[in-house]
Formats: sequence, structure tokens, C-alpha cells
Amino acid sequence: MFYFKLFRCTAAILLLLFVYMLSGCETPLTDANNFSPNAAPGTPVCTMKYDDAEINDQNIIVPEPGMKIDIECVVTDPDATEIQFEYQSSYGSFQNQSDTIFISRVTFIVGDNIDKNQEVTIIVTATDDKRAANNALLTIGTTSSGPI
Repeated sequence: MFYFKLFRCTAAILLLLFVYMLSGCETPLTDANNFSPNAAPGTPVCTMKYDDAEINDQNIIVPEPGMKIDIECVVTDPDATEIQFEYQSSYGSFQNQSDTIFISRVTFIVGDNIDKNQEVTIIVTATDDKRAANNALLTIGTTSSGPI
């Protein structure tokens, strides 16, 4: 008798579970069919300027404490979501950051903590609303070998 009641109870639970799965099956499958994974933003493309002259491979500067470098970074996002920009450097500080959806502008001020023959770098990280990120390493230049 006990086993018969257990069998009926198990059969009823399985039947209810089967009906429940059939009744809600269309929406999850449709959502799964239309699913597209989040794509990370592209690598930030940045321009750097000192005294309105662009810093690049042809125009290299020797960083000195107090120098102000203007930076503008542009990024594309395949999902067209707003991008958050973060700047990091052990060789100075940042001020006046202003961001739009895909563009960021900031001023980097070279710090007093740089040494001789020190490569001054900045890491720019672009993060979308789902925390997918991409970054770029910017090189301002190498400090002089003499007194700073």
C-alpha cells in the first residue's frame, strides 16, 4: 500500500512538472534563439598633445614634472552601449575628465615621482555596461638621463 501511494505521488509530481515545462517552453526558447552575447568594446584609440603638438612616434617628448598632456580617446562598441573610461598611471595624476558615449578627454599631469630614464606610461580602460573591457597602453615618453 505504501509503495502504491508513493508511486501515485511521484507520477503526479512528474505530470505536473511536464505540464509546467510545456506551458512555459516557448518564451525561453525564443529568448535563447534571439540571444547574442555581449561584445567587448574595441581598443581605445588615443591622441596625446603637449602644447598643441601631437605626441607620436615622429614627435617624442621628454616628460618632466608638472607637464600637462591632453589626451583624447575614442572607442567603438559593437553593442552601441555607453562606455566608461578609466585612466591609471603611477607617474602622475589626471584632471578635468569629460566623457561622452564613446569619447573621453582628460589632462594628465606628470608627477614629481619620476626617475631618470623612466618610461612614463598610462593605461586607458574602456568598459561597457556589462563590464566587458578593453585597454590601451599609452607611452608619453622617456625621461632624460640627467637631473630631473
